[in-house]
Amino acid sequence: MPVIANPTNLQVNVSSLVGQLSLKRSENALQNSIRNLSSGIRIHTAKDDPVGFVAGTQMQTDISSTVQAVANCERADAVIATADNALAHLNNLLNDLRGLITEAANTGAETSATLAALQLNADAILNTIDFISESTTFQNQKLLDGSLNFTTFGLDSSNIAKLEINQANFLGKTERDIDIQIHTPASQGTLYYPYGALKQDTIFSIGGTGGYQTFNFDGDATVYDIADAVNRFSDSTGVGAAVYSKPTPGNIALTSYGTDNDIVITASETGEAAGNFVFRFTKPDGTGSDANSEAFLNFTEGSGNDPALVEVVLKTDAEGNVVSTAAEIAELINTSPLFRKADGSGRLSATIPAGQTGQGIVTPFQEYAYYGSVNENNYLQFLAPENAPKIRFTSLPDTPLSVSDATPGILVINLETDANGIVRTTANDLVHFFDNPSTAAAKAVLDKYGISVSSIDPQNANVPVCAGDPPSGLGTLVPTYDPAETCPPESLYYPDTVFSSYGTGISEDYASATISGKRGRNADFTITATQIGAAYNNTQIVLSSDADGPNVKYDPVWKRITIGLNPQTDTTAAEIVALINGDETVSKFFTASLPETSTGEGFVTSGDWATLTGGIKEADASAPAAELGVRMFPGSDNASLGVTFYSVDFGSSEFVDVRALQDSEFPLTDRFGNIAERSYGTDVVADINGQRAIGDGLIARTATSNLDMALWTVPTVQSGSVLGFRITGGGTLIQMGPNAVSELQARIGIPSVHTTALGGLNGFLSELKTGGRADLLTDTNAAYRILEEVTEQVSLLRGSLGVFQKSRLQANIDNMTDSIEIETGARSAIMDSDFAEESSNLAKQQLLMQTNVSVLQQTRASQQLLLSLLQG
Repeated sequence: MPVIANPTNLQVNVSSLVGQLSLKRSENALQNSIRNLSSGIRIHTAKDDPVGFVAGTQMQTDISSTVQAVANCERADAVIATADNALAHLNNLLNDLRGLITEAANTGAETSATLAALQLNADAILNTIDFISESTTFQNQKLLDGSLNFTTFGLDSSNIAKLEINQANFLGKTERDIDIQIHTPASQGTLYYPYGALKQDTIFSIGGTGGYQTFNFDGDATVYDIADAVNRFSDSTGVGAAVYSKPTPGNIALTSYGTDNDIVITASETGEAAGNFVFRFTKPDGTGSDANSEAFLNFTEGSGNDPALVEVVLKTDAEGNVVSTAAEIAELINTSPLFRKADGSGRLSATIPAGQTGQGIVTPFQEYAYYGSVNENNYLQFLAPENAPKIRFTSLPDTPLSVSDATPGILVINLETDANGIVRTTANDLVHFFDNPSTAAAKAVLDKYGISVSSIDPQNANVPVCAGDPPSGLGTLVPTYDPAETCPPESLYYPDTVFSSYGTGISEDYASATISGKRGRNADFTITATQIGAAYNNTQIVLSSDADGPNVKYDPVWKRITIGLNPQTDTTAAEIVALINGDETVSKFFTASLPETSTGEGFVTSGDWATLTGGIKEADASAPAAELGVRMFPGSDNASLGVTFYSVDFGSSEFVDVRALQDSEFPLTDRFGNIAERSYGTDVVADINGQRAIGDGLIARTATSNLDMALWTVPTVQSGSVLGFRITGGGTLIQMGPNAVSELQARIGIPSVHTTALGGLNGFLSELKTGGRADLLTDTNAAYRILEEVTEQVSLLRGSLGVFQKSRLQANIDNMTDSIEIETGARSAIMDSDFAEESSNLAKQQLLMQTNVSVLQQTRASQQLLLSLLQG
């Protein structure tokens, strides 16, 4: 078979050229392997790996920036550490100063020379604090002199007492706007004693965050005596006291027969004039097309002593039935221009009581009646249409609660009693019965008259409380009698409840009673209330034996005047009159006199009694017709005196605790009118830049990544207040991230710790220096309060700086250090040589070069052999 031979070209040695090319490639590959192994880098230029080159270059940029950011944070940490170290020394100085104040307060055991020496020591400490403020630096930058504090503009000092900004990011702008909305101001723990006079000799304890103290008062102690005694110990108890006497707004509960149809009307301003309104709901005549399609108001402005009349003409359907709901009437009153003042605000506000829907149909009313006593917690208000029957309460043993109108002109309410005839029906029970009659017969009777009933708050006669709301209406009801009867029952029963209307239907007068002495007419005397109206109706007058007599006491809680008579001596009626009129407390409420038939020379005896009546009288039948309507409980220009006990400080951790001891009676209420012995304060509730702030007493704080600040609100800031200011500059800017953008920056502020700057609410630390109002020779109590505030201020500053160091700087350093490590590893995987791979490539290329050299040698030998053949 033929043999194929490789041609040999005399002009060109093809085999040599191929061998040279292969040798060149092997040599280049060998050089790359040697370069990569010797440098440790795989990509030296973009042509080595364009994609890897771009990724590696970007990573190296990030790594370099992050390394610098770590250095920045470490430098900032050093700055803050320097400031904190100085503040630590300042803390120690404040502790030393506390010891000097405590020692100086021991004036009973210290001489004037010792006190002077203590003051010199205090001055030295204060001067050292000023030196620390001026000398603490980092690379010639002062840290504690206030040069690093933030500057602000537009701060409302009438609502914000103090402001501290620890950190604020301007978010790329030159200023930062701060918006504050106060939802609920901070409050103190408060308890109220609203009765104006002690009932008896009283012992009670008062406690707060400072401690407890016991007080012992005689029965004739005034509210001013109580407040003064409590305030003497406020430093040790943390509780203060104040006598209050404030105006109240007029208001009334317009109740309707049925459920979910009550409306509470309140005057927008306090005082008697602001509450001078009369109300009535009337049903218009007409059916079909003549029905009243919409409810509307008729309003007659008052003048002088005449009240303003508000008539609500109710909406009716085609059959003439009332269809207006309580919610519709409330909206009508709230939106009516008839009650708008010149500034656009309303004179009245209407609300639906809590727990009611307001969707019940209201009922007409033009007349009203009252029953019971505020102090006996069974005070009731009745509203009814015109010509309503009078109400008589009766009680028979072992009967349920029921109603009857079998007697013409009288609605008889049979009270529930037990087998012994003890009445079990409370005022609230009756309210519930009228809203939800227990039998069909009772419902038929009540539907017939449309009479409504509601309880009146026993803590404040001017504030009606809606049906069933505690604590009103818990007192039991009392049977009544017909005033026309010649001999009413001996027990102290109320007369029948008679409906009247404002105007000539009734009249107010001075409640009075004449005590008929057992020893004849010359032992008679009369007691009369000093104010007109029903408030003193049913006040009992009791004459009793008392070894300390003669004396007189008035108990406003139980509505009782007690006249104590010494059984060893005789006391005349004239002497009792002089006793009552000369008593500082009782004479404020009552006056005493002798009837025309009495000389007052007769001796009074224990066991006599009487009851004040006549505060409200029915009009003469021949008088003109009454103006229909029910009068608002008028506001008071000067509500009854009482005592407010309050925690000195504000916030949820503050409390006031008042407890009667040793069978004493000292009833108190909290801010909601509930009987209570302890009350806590509340923290301010506010939003800062739309986020809910942390409330701590008067202080509202926010601590976010771009804003860390605290503001102290004033106690008088109002709910709903919208405040604002601008942070215009200051602070020191720290670049915390690899990119110079606002999101990766922080601006912290360090306020001045000079003695003229530390403090604020209670005074400044500089006031402890010699000659200051709070130096150790003048007022150690004031010095202590200032020092407490300053110590807390410095501690909070150190805490804020520490939080920034730990949560921001150190956490940022740790995070970026980890990021550098991870990104460096990722860049190495892209850019660095693989030792095993490059070593293998090196060995391979060396072998290929040796092979290529050998091949070239063979091609040369072939050429030489060919030449030798041609020459032979």
